Amino acid sequence: MYKPLIPGGYILLSRKLIESEIMAKPPLYLKVWVWLLLTVQHEEYKNLNRGELVTTIAKVCDAVSWRVGYRVEKPSCKQVRAVFDWLRRTHERDYERATNGSMVGTTKVTHGFKVSISNYVFYQTPKNYEGHNERDYERATNGQRTDSDGHNIYNKNDKNKEIKNKENTKSSSEPDKVPVTEQVKFDFDTGSFTGISEKILQKWYTAFPAVDVDNSIDRAGLWLIANPKKRKKNYFRFLTNWMSKGQERGGSAKSVSADEAKRKQVIKNLTEKYDAV
Repeated sequence: MYKPLIPGGYILLSRKLIESEIMAKPPLYLKVWVWLLLTVQHEEYKNLNRGELVTTIAKVCDAVSWRVGYRVEKPSCKQVRAVFDWLRRTHERDYERATNGSMVGTTKVTHGFKVSISNYVFYQTPKNYEGHNERDYERATNGQRTDSDGHNIYNKNDKNKEIKNKENTKSSSEPDKVPVTEQVKFDFDTGSFTGISEKILQKWYTAFPAVDVDNSIDRAGLWLIANPKKRKKNYFRFLTNWMSKGQERGGSAKSVSADEAKRKQVIKNLTEKYDAV
């Protein structure tokens, strides 16, 4: 029987947290936020959905307390209430000035209040993250096992040898391929993106069904033209984050996901438009 190396489960923290406003707040705000992520339901239970929790201000105060020597320090109820008031407010992203909505919602119940974390399911689904999707795609195309097939423990040295052997057997005349995510470029002279392949478009349509992909690309291009000093190192990541925010806000797309033929035609047209390198 498989025994987990780290019992107790895990949560996912997006690196986008570094860009969020909570990083500029006092440490208590981040501590309460992480505590909420760790304690809400990770799956449906009784009357609670994923990302929900019933608690009280007093319980939160105890949970985020800390020690100074032998003395226990904990925030006041007023301080914790201030954190929840802030989490319930509408926040903005600095890099695109787009409203994201509140981080949590709260509802009074008999023995306290219920906390609902906004977009919990989206942020706690591994396949929604760029790195995870890229690894899964490479594994699938190489006929390798994906994470869903099970956990494999292998020797790192053996893996390195395998990679080295593949490199040695590769023909010297075969040119090095540029990773798909690095092919996406933005031309500030023409104000347009290039290098967006059919594979990338397919990923975006699958991950962000509520988003008008073509319109989002155009809007992102206009934002870059208006902010020439904020050039990006990775335009694939920039566009993916842009569409992720659009998905969270409910999107504005005329859905083409139901009609597979229409979807393929749309992707084909966009590939012809953006795939010139």
